[in-house]
Amino acid sequence: MSKSYDLFLGEWVLDVQLCHFEQGEVPLAATYHIHDDGPDLIFDMSWTDQNNETHQMSLRGVPDGELAPFNGGDLVDALSITAVSSHELNSAAAMNGVVLMSVIRRLSPDGQQMAVLQEVKLPTGEISTNKSIYIRKQ
Repeated sequence: MSKSYDLFLGEWVLDVQLCHFEQGEVPLAATYHIHDDGPDLIFDMSWTDQNNETHQMSLRGVPDGELAPFNGGDLVDALSITAVSSHELNSAAAMNGVVLMSVIRRLSPDGQQMAVLQEVKLPTGEISTNKSIYIRKQ
């Protein structure tokens, strides 16, 4: 059975030349693996920072648009994943019901590029935006 987010599934590689970060530094390299497991959608991310240190992070949730409990330590306690359309897949992280980070993922018309727009609400109330482009791994 086809799911609205099927075009997002697969492996993605960061094009560091096409990134613009307002917060933090653009990684030296990064990959994004999006897959599903039953009703859950899973985002496995790994990256190498400017100090050549590697990092990994994984998010998992039902893409129903509802905030669900999430173990984000002192930073976030809830996560939502929303399959907006076949070419847009979003997520949001919240603490005590207040959304502190949102991520909009949009595919190019041919499904070979994924633009990722991450907005973080800083303690000052300002919004910091990081823009990344990922290319589908062949």
